[in-house]
Amino acid sequence: MRSLNGGARAWDESGPEGWDVLVRIVRRPFGFAHGVSLRRFRPGQTYDLDPSVADYLIVQGFARMEMRREERSIGARPGDRRKMR
Repeated sequence: MRSLNGGARAWDESGPEGWDVLVRIVRRPFGFAHGVSLRRFRPGQTYDLDPSVADYLIVQGFARMEMRREERSIGARPGDRRKMR
């Protein structure tokens, strides 16, 4: 799993590429999930995570599923149909 915002890796990837779930941390998590400390996740950061860890963070209200795989261009506005760079 990796932070997409240039942060340190959360922990080593364990599954095949494409099986991870993209989440954005919205509230500082605490505790453990599947033996992994959740304190390393930072609000505002986006991570590709194992589905079971991602589900736990979402259900507990620590994260939201992130649908974008790329950052928006600076000039793009919601509802803007222009092609993003």
